[in-house]
Amino acid sequence: MCWNSWPLTKRTLDTLRATDLTNAKIIVVDNGSTDETATALIGYGSWIRIVSLPKNLGFVRGCNAGIEAAHAGSDIVLLNNDLIFDQWDWLQRLRLCAHRSETTGIVGCRLVRCDGRLVHTGTFILPDTCWGQQSEGGLQEDVGQFNRDRSVQGIVFAVAYIKREIIDNIGRLDLAFQTYFEDTDYCLRAKKVGFDTVVCGSVTITHDEHSSTAEDGQLRKQLFMEGRKIFASRWKECLDREYKQDLLWQSIVSGAGGYSMSSRALMRGVDKAAVRVAYRYVYGPGTPLPLVEPEDTGDYRLNVMRQRQTRSRPRVSVVYAQGDVFHKARGKLKIGFTMLEVDGFPAEWVRQANALDEVWVPSAFNRDGFLESGLKKPIHVVPLGFD
Repeated sequence: MCWNSWPLTKRTLDTLRATDLTNAKIIVVDNGSTDETATALIGYGSWIRIVSLPKNLGFVRGCNAGIEAAHAGSDIVLLNNDLIFDQWDWLQRLRLCAHRSETTGIVGCRLVRCDGRLVHTGTFILPDTCWGQQSEGGLQEDVGQFNRDRSVQGIVFAVAYIKREIIDNIGRLDLAFQTYFEDTDYCLRAKKVGFDTVVCGSVTITHDEHSSTAEDGQLRKQLFMEGRKIFASRWKECLDREYKQDLLWQSIVSGAGGYSMSSRALMRGVDKAAVRVAYRYVYGPGTPLPLVEPEDTGDYRLNVMRQRQTRSRPRVSVVYAQGDVFHKARGKLKIGFTMLEVDGFPAEWVRQANALDEVWVPSAFNRDGFLESGLKKPIHVVPLGFD
């Protein structure tokens, strides 16, 4: 689908044409363009079918016009007009991914910006803010990460392979939206009827995002906020109910130390596994570390976790840190999670550990060392990973 910005549309069509489009028909929805788009599209002849709308009806209605114009039994691939295709078999890989499992309904791909940074690996929206994110950790240098197929909450519909079964079950995109949030809304609707959304890790496409509204940032903000309001009214309570338990995680996330790096990964994994994690910095007074951490962790999900409110004494808390701060555990059930590659633990660590309900360590070596140093409380081996 396109609206004005003919040079971008031309680049998309020309790079698309150089890829393997076997068993595919190209429909271009001209969403009321007022530049040379309408005339220039005619030059592509029978290679494309043009659907011309009388005026700009917005992203959702434009996509729906294209879906309606497609063959009644066909799968649908939605494409923006600000894409660059440089992977010859992108479509065939998306098709294969979509039909590999009967429960897969919608498939997206890795998206990179024109500067090569990875921007999209599957979207998520937390009920705390209902503010969509395109990937874990934000913009990243593309070093081939997220290269396996992964089930995700949603994808951006700049590139979206939609199986016909989905359209037959839930219909087209919801007209309550104009643009923004309609994609995650559609993915969540598909999930409710039993279909997963998957990112195909073997496909990468360049997305020159926001090109259609690049000159009007205020319009883009307005559309985003309107979509967010509609999405929140529809899905916030539902997303909240997906959390089955609450957990206070007391640790450190700043810097490049072992506790910081592993803490960030563990928190993300636990939160995605339906445990609502609230984070609090555990060091500060009485320790050689700073009183506070930087407010911005550089990770949206972690920033939300640190803003979550908890009771003064939550049901469960985990102190993931050195054993000399175990005394800061605040939960009714207090757990200390620590590691030290020595054959004997400091007496103060053992004293504080014995005031907890249980202790976690990453290895049998750590467990044996704690027990031999005088630990009396239950101790469990919890390897440094997430299952």
